[in-house]
Amino acid sequence: MAQILLRSSPSGAMAAVDGVRLGPTPVLWEGWLDGQAREFTFVMAGHALARYRFVPITDGIVHGSLVKITDDGDAGVPEIPQVAPPPQRRLPAEQPSRPSPPPPPPPPVDAAAPVEDAAVTPIDAAAGPGPLP
Repeated sequence: MAQILLRSSPSGAMAAVDGVRLGPTPVLWEGWLDGQAREFTFVMAGHALARYRFVPITDGIVHGSLVKITDDGDAGVPEIPQVAPPPQRRLPAEQPSRPSPPPPPPPPVDAAAPVEDAAVTPIDAAAGPGPLP
C-alpha cells in the first residue's frame, strides 16, 4: 500500500485517481503499488486540466499545477466522471496445513465364514498334453 498526498496550485482543485474523485486538494490517496500506471487528475473552474500519468513506486506527493485560462466559471473543463472504485485486492488468508486423513482400514475377515471350493477339472494323465478345456 502507498499513501500519496495530492496537492494543487491553486489549492482546492478537484482531485481524482484513475477517474475516481477523491475531493478537493489537499487530499490523501491510498492505493496498491502493483506496478500499474495511475492517472492523477486535477480540475478547477477557470483553469486548464492538469493530468499526470506514471507508475507510483513509493509514498509521496503529487502536486498539480493548474493554469488559469479565463475568468469564466466553468471554462469548458469537463467534469471528472464518477467511476466505481476498483475492487480492493485481498491477500489470501493463511490456511494451516492439515495432514490428509489416513485411509480406511480393510474390512474385517470373518473366520467363521465358509470358504467356497473352486471347481477343479480333472486332467487325464493318459491323454497327454493337449488343449486345455
